[in-house]
Amino acid sequence: MLLRAPLMTEQEYLNAEFLKLLWSALNAQFQYEAGIYKGTVEDFSHTYSPDVHLVGRIYFHLVENKRQDYPFAFLATYSKQIDKQGKSKHLPFKHALTEYGKDSGKLPEPLSTVHLAAKESAHISGLLESGELFHLLACASARAIS
Repeated sequence: MLLRAPLMTEQEYLNAEFLKLLWSALNAQFQYEAGIYKGTVEDFSHTYSPDVHLVGRIYFHLVENKRQDYPFAFLATYSKQIDKQGKSKHLPFKHALTEYGKDSGKLPEPLSTVHLAAKESAHISGLLESGELFHLLACASARAIS
C-alpha cells in the first residue's frame, strides 16, 4: 500500500505502522457496527452501500486441459457448504438444478449471481442462454481468453 500511495502533502508521515494502526481502527469500528446491527449481513451491507450485491457461491474456473487441441477447460461450480476444516466443497453447477429443483424457491438466489455476471460478460451471457454453462467445456486458447 505504501508503494501505491498517491502523492500527498506530509507523505513522509505515511508508514507501515500508521497503515496498520489505521486498518486496526477501521476493522474495530466495522466489527462494532456489525455486532450491534439488528438484521442480516445483506441488510447491513445495503445500509452502507445500497448498490452492493453480496457475491453468491458460484465460481467460474478456467483450468489447464491435457488435450492439446483444447488446452483449457471452463467449468462453473457452486459451493454448497463449508466442511469442518473451513473449506468449501465445489460441485458442478449442473447439480444446482437437481438440488434446488426440489426447492425451486432457492434456485433464483445462485442464478441471480450468474445473471449479474452475464450482464457484464457477453461470453457468460451466451453460455447461460445456450445452457453450456451447466457443462464442462473444452476451450481453444483464443476462446478461453475472450
